[in-house]
Amino acid sequence: MSDLRLPVIVLGACALLAACAPDLAVQDVTVQWDATSKQALATVANVGNLEAGEFLVYFNGDEFPESQNRRPQVSKTVQSLAAGASATLQADFAPLAHSDNNFLGRVYQVRVIADPKDVVSESNEGNNEDSAPTVSTPVTLYDKNGVAVPETPMPIVQPGLPVLFVHGHQLNGLFSQGPGYERNWQDPLDYGPLLKLPSFEIALDLPENAALGIEPYYTHFADQDLSIIEDASAIGEAIRRILLRHGDPTATQVKVVVIGFSKGTLSTRWYLKHMMPASQPVSEFVALAPPNHGLQAGASLTGSSLAFRQINNGYDDQCVPFNEAESNDFIERLNGHPIEDTQANAVQDPRFVGEAPRSRTTGAATDQGVLYVAIYADDNRDAVGGGTNSGDCQGRVFASNLAPNAVNIEVSEIAGFTPLLVHANTVHTPEVICLALYTAVHHQAPPPGGLSCSTVAVSGRDVPVIPTP
Repeated sequence: MSDLRLPVIVLGACALLAACAPDLAVQDVTVQWDATSKQALATVANVGNLEAGEFLVYFNGDEFPESQNRRPQVSKTVQSLAAGASATLQADFAPLAHSDNNFLGRVYQVRVIADPKDVVSESNEGNNEDSAPTVSTPVTLYDKNGVAVPETPMPIVQPGLPVLFVHGHQLNGLFSQGPGYERNWQDPLDYGPLLKLPSFEIALDLPENAALGIEPYYTHFADQDLSIIEDASAIGEAIRRILLRHGDPTATQVKVVVIGFSKGTLSTRWYLKHMMPASQPVSEFVALAPPNHGLQAGASLTGSSLAFRQINNGYDDQCVPFNEAESNDFIERLNGHPIEDTQANAVQDPRFVGEAPRSRTTGAATDQGVLYVAIYADDNRDAVGGGTNSGDCQGRVFASNLAPNAVNIEVSEIAGFTPLLVHANTVHTPEVICLALYTAVHHQAPPPGGLSCSTVAVSGRDVPVIPTP
């Protein structure tokens, strides 16, 4: 009997893998943007296992408002990139300065996109983009012990679930009453012995809530009248520091929950829509009393505050335009559809997906998008409106998020005899605290039938006990 030898097929390591392809990733975007230099630097790495052929890399100067002509963009060509190799590219925007783009004065970040034409077939198309702000907005970030988190923090031992609290607007000059983050999130709110309201910090310090495992962080915006875009940039920096402190700078395992109040919800939405990196470091965004479709604030507030003029969509309370590029149609541009849509009692619809970009449905995995939850008073009692037409000349004062995946929750227990009191009381209402923290620890919205939290009396205040996961 002859010796039968079968051919031996040796499979390479690449052939054994499901994803045998190049994978372009944008890394380490840095920007130098001042009076004498307008440059960006970025590294494009091929983290896949096959060589990538020729492709483009765009350096886009993102503006608000966008220039009609001469939008700033620098294009680079990479001839090829071997598996495991990287290329560092530099873009000089200074020659692009022109009156048509306000001499680059409205560029708020540089966004770098590898292979924008999709000529390279990749194993992962989700890491082809990253960005860096052109404006270095001062940001102070405090941890649960009141200690400022530095720019390059050391990782902490056994960190909990990171939750970033973004405070609302506080009129400049009122810091004698305490910074906004203290007033919104830490201090109780008392109206005498008959109405004493707790705070998120008091709830987190409750022994019955220790099992939640939340690691709170608090932003502090010293200048309240800056552009909402600058605050959004500061939120991005705060999230970067949190991820470093939790030992996961690329958000591979760690996701941050953001709970925002009032104006802070718009700053967060701008970050999520325009500045959040492809790694999607935010898992849930809980918006408390959000002015999702703007306000109709009067001249006493809008006169000195760019932020308030932006929240007003660039028009005063009588719908007379401010004729200011930085605020004109700001809410409309943020939402991605005509602001007047709410005049017809708008409901959630796929047309309004721009109000919650990169969103996921409740119950989906945290890496499948951001869960958007809006919580506000029922019956349009808040100054930001509610879920029905406000009658405003532009359709402003409407709190609901109209994106299909967004969850809107109206709360009847929020006290207050005026819209402004209802607004201030929202972040101190036990039911609101319960709903927000439940969303954070469960990574899903509260059940449609409502949520019942027990309470514990602390110094005469009812403090909610959050059901554990």
